[in-house]
Amino acid sequence: MKKLTILLIISMLISWNAVAEEKVWYCAPEAHIGLHYEEGSGYSESTFSNVKRVIVKQNGSHLSMPNTFGTRLYKKKECKTVFTTSIIACYSDGNNFLLNPDTGYATSSQILGWTFGANYKDSMVVIAWKCESF
Repeated sequence: MKKLTILLIISMLISWNAVAEEKVWYCAPEAHIGLHYEEGSGYSESTFSNVKRVIVKQNGSHLSMPNTFGTRLYKKKECKTVFTTSIIACYSDGNNFLLNPDTGYATSSQILGWTFGANYKDSMVVIAWKCESF
């Protein structure tokens, strides 16, 4: 019985630490601009009115991104600390998200449209985010 009690206490402490580390960031777009592709006329500057607020979960040096991110589908991706600072970055298929947890400033971009050439006509976007955690 004593071993069971000790095991229960240890498992509760471990699960409490796992829950306590998670931080939720509410990120709103401060500014965004990009190049939108239209068949027949090519690329033109755009502000992409469909950029919405996003919720990002931080667990230590990892971020969990939502399925819908910024202006297009974004895979859930675990991120890691980069640049030997506290900046956490996520990279996936030409999309990236960088968050500075000290300031709450973040940036993201989607940049492969032009690179893939004529058969891959995708818009390119850069977004500056202001993130807050409560």
